[in-house]
Amino acid sequence: MMSFETFCLFQNVGKSMEQNVNQHDHVTIRSLMSAILLISGPACTRAAINSNGPKNLRHISRDQFTAAALKLQEANLGSTIDIKLQVHTRSTLLFVKKPPDEIQNRLRLNRDLCSYEAYALRYNMRPPASIIKRWQERLVQMGLIPHDHFKH
Repeated sequence: MMSFETFCLFQNVGKSMEQNVNQHDHVTIRSLMSAILLISGPACTRAAINSNGPKNLRHISRDQFTAAALKLQEANLGSTIDIKLQVHTRSTLLFVKKPPDEIQNRLRLNRDLCSYEAYALRYNMRPPASIIKRWQERLVQMGLIPHDHFKH
């Protein structure tokens, strides 16, 4: 069960995510970067944004997601990885977030993207259903995510 403080923080994270993005009706790289960082779990895909992101970002293109993910990688907030599973004919780009304690100072320099507290809370949540189990297993095998992270 969630504590009252965690519930309040979670509510504020959702509001700040919507506010960051709703300042502009069109998709901007910065708003998309913010949404990627605030998606629950340690990894994010375009499908996760399209199904769980702010309403005005739910129809982003592959190119828009790639551009935002690469900018986050340049800022050293995580890394991009193409994963191709046998059942899919096309590879999927994932943005793998760094653990909160590794990027605390970088997030403080990029407060316009999201706060450290909001990032840490969302990072440790269960990922969206679009981050399928086989991708989770592959990320663990590659050493990008600790083996016990997905056991919520």
